[in-house]
Amino acid sequence: MAFVAMTQKALLERVLADGSLKRSSELLAAGVRPQAIANALKSGFITRSAPGAYYLTEASPAPEMIGIASACARMPHALVCMGSAAYLTGLLNCPPAVTWLALPPQAHLAKEGMSPARVLRWSYAGAFEVGVVQSKVCGVPIRHTDPARTIVDLLRYARHLGGEGLGIDAGRNFLKRGGDPLAILSTAHALRIPGKAQRTLHLVIETLQGSQTPAV
Repeated sequence: MAFVAMTQKALLERVLADGSLKRSSELLAAGVRPQAIANALKSGFITRSAPGAYYLTEASPAPEMIGIASACARMPHALVCMGSAAYLTGLLNCPPAVTWLALPPQAHLAKEGMSPARVLRWSYAGAFEVGVVQSKVCGVPIRHTDPARTIVDLLRYARHLGGEGLGIDAGRNFLKRGGDPLAILSTAHALRIPGKAQRTLHLVIETLQGSQTPAV
């Protein structure tokens, strides 16, 4: 049986067939030539989500997922947080209007070609360790806050969100899914959040727990 060489377009399709987002360096390492990338982009076969990052157009990942993956591909130190983490972990059903990220003070902030993003600079102890998990979005390794940590952040930084509404909604959904309120409190304790935020957190949890109690 004669060997049939795979075309550059077929190779590109195979590399991106799982809906992943790849950097140009990854495509080149897989054997895709620069001209093939340029041709596929010009024809609309692939789409560029950010400078040097591409996905298969027909795979069409959700825009909010593309935003998260693109940002984390360009900023490996980024932590997906707040509304984006709430959507990613199923605490909220609607994606935020911007991608929420946190970066250490000295970490590089990529701006060119980025989808709308809100970037927080965190420097307090445990900011990038407590309640942080790893997963993949569009094939890109990312770090994001877990549900308990996300609720703490939404309530702690409610001023960035126009109030405590999102934090309360996230907390309600967390409890409905069987989440342990002690996980939220232990996360807040580990982060040593300020007293006012601690009091607000306790009050919200007590209110939510009361609303979850079936009427007799």
